[in-house]
Amino acid sequence: LNAPDKQVPGNRDDPGKFTQKKIDLIDINANSFTTVSFRDLFDSLVSTGFLEMVTTKDLGKAEMLARRNRPGIAAYHISFKGILQGTNLVSNLRVMLDAIENAYGTPVDVEFTANFDSKGGYRLNLLQCRPFQVRMDAREITPIDGTNTGVPFLHTQGPIIGPSMSSHPGVLIMVRPKVFGRLAPRQRFAIARAIGKITHHPEISSRTIMILGPGRWGTSTVSLGIPVTFAEIQNVSIIGEIAEMHDGLIPDVSLGTHFFNDLVEMNMIYFAVYPGKKGYMLDVAPLEAMENQVSRYLQGDSLVENAIIVLEFMNDENVRIAGVNKKEHRKDPRAKYILGIFMDTLKQEGRCYLLRR
Repeated sequence: LNAPDKQVPGNRDDPGKFTQKKIDLIDINANSFTTVSFRDLFDSLVSTGFLEMVTTKDLGKAEMLARRNRPGIAAYHISFKGILQGTNLVSNLRVMLDAIENAYGTPVDVEFTANFDSKGGYRLNLLQCRPFQVRMDAREITPIDGTNTGVPFLHTQGPIIGPSMSSHPGVLIMVRPKVFGRLAPRQRFAIARAIGKITHHPEISSRTIMILGPGRWGTSTVSLGIPVTFAEIQNVSIIGEIAEMHDGLIPDVSLGTHFFNDLVEMNMIYFAVYPGKKGYMLDVAPLEAMENQVSRYLQGDSLVENAIIVLEFMNDENVRIAGVNKKEHRKDPRAKYILGIFMDTLKQEGRCYLLRR
């Protein structure tokens, strides 16, 4: 509700490419639930006067279709622009949520229905209300030692959700955005399963793990991110989403909404980074230059080895957890650098560094 005009990301040639294409509805004549395509409902939307309320018309595309004598339906995509901008639904929802939050004393998650007539009038029904678990332990923190001399590879100005953190994770798992963006849906599911195997590997699962990947972690729409289940990443402490996939799509990040309550309960921290946007930075070159440890945990899978980077860091605490001999660990290539992460929830500022030992 803080950005009701924000649209699903597309591209210049087809702004509606990734918008909703099907609608779940109750078929009164058949007395059943069913799913129909937007195209099948188009004539009904026109005849009932609802078309402008739920769609946006691409004027440039409409002119092109007219010149080619093609049906104009392809110029429309579902956006609910008329409802979001032409009615007071958004403001009423804000009032409703504020009232419930004040009564519960905590933010809430709700389910509702809104039944509209063709003139913009509507009836709003609250169906379900669930209080969010919120940890009130936000505090100012001190940046990690050595950040002035480290190699920075990530800077974010939010969103950052969860407890502030200044620490040295033992494992960084990154999905390469450009590689992932070229994969077929079946291959993307394979990457998600591989992430789960890595995070649950006995040599990794007990350590502080950071994951970084393109688009949404936990999405069910593989075109928008990495379709892991929460069970596959429940051992992770830091979740980072990169608003980058490929040239045709800049995915909208999730803000952790897929498993918000789980993030809070497990005391995880979530952040997003927007490469190329002012105040943000992501430089994967230092990570690419390090020795990828993925083959230690998933052998013989060239797809996974190409798409996933696993980096391990053997500072003193990680040496203890991993059970490595202290006298020998400095000879280990994993001990060359320490990963430093600083995430300040209050100031909405985060940085990640490679710190040379």
